[in-house]
Amino acid sequence: MIAINWTKIGIWTAVVAASATAVFLGYRHYNGLVEAKVELSTRVSALTADVAREKARAEAFEKTIDTWDKAAETQREALNQFTQAQREASHYQRELKDVLSKHDLGALAKRKPGLIENRVNAGTDRALRLLESASEGTGAGTAQAAPAGSAAGTGSR
Repeated sequence: MIAINWTKIGIWTAVVAASATAVFLGYRHYNGLVEAKVELSTRVSALTADVAREKARAEAFEKTIDTWDKAAETQREALNQFTQAQREASHYQRELKDVLSKHDLGALAKRKPGLIENRVNAGTDRALRLLESASEGTGAGTAQAAPAGSAAGTGSR
């Protein structure tokens, strides 16, 4: 008869059970790592897409800011031009007030109507040109209407 050594069988059973448990736990751990890697890869892809989208938005904002800066500079230049035109108009207005305060145009107009009419028409033309240049308008209708009206007015007087 073969003597059965239960102690050796118990030890071998314990070694096989421990090995099987170690392999099973290692497999579960490996599967968990693979799943975590897939999840992290998905999150990295999503975050990379988010970063690209945010970079595009930032570039669009920078272009918009550049456009606003250019518009602000254009407005600043236009304001400087208008301020200069206003100074010139104020200076001319002071000159006219000076001249008009020293002279009685009513009496002069009665004595020499042609002289006053020519000066008033020339002053009106100059004022319209200054207004046109200050507003940067074409003034095609205004520039043509003033001489026609003054010529018609001269003939009827």
